[in-house]
Amino acid sequence: MSFFAQAAREAAAVTLLDFLTQDYGSCFFGPTIYGSTARGMATVACDLDFTICADHLPGGRFCRIEEFDRRIEWPLREEWESRRGCAPIDLSPIFRNPSELMARSPILFDVTKDARILRDENGHIAKALDCMRARFERSGPKRVSHRRLSWWDLRLGLACGGSYEL
Repeated sequence: MSFFAQAAREAAAVTLLDFLTQDYGSCFFGPTIYGSTARGMATVACDLDFTICADHLPGGRFCRIEEFDRRIEWPLREEWESRRGCAPIDLSPIFRNPSELMARSPILFDVTKDARILRDENGHIAKALDCMRARFERSGPKRVSHRRLSWWDLRLGLACGGSYEL
């Protein structure tokens, strides 16, 4: 782990939270940092993985990304570039509204493992992650790590031809 890379991502997370709070306003109930930054293992090559949880998000991933780029990421990059010696950090957002958050999407698996909730106005994020963790306890998926790679093994205890429900 690079101390400077980790410190840069921590500072980026604080600035990102400010931008999200200002832009999304009362519709925004919290970001969650996960991945290498949340685990304290960020390197210079790492992006900043986070969720954006808000009401009234545009429909569809591409519309959400386009809106995020225009309203948050580009102004944030300008902010970073205005600071001498502050290189922009690649951002990797996941967008969810409250009902989507409770739908137990596989993309949120890593968030259950190493989430660091920065803000959770109504407890939606903590509730969704607790529900998913409880289902994991019952059904048994495990995160497997080998060197710097990790993946989810969903087949533990699954018989041939069996089904798996999250």
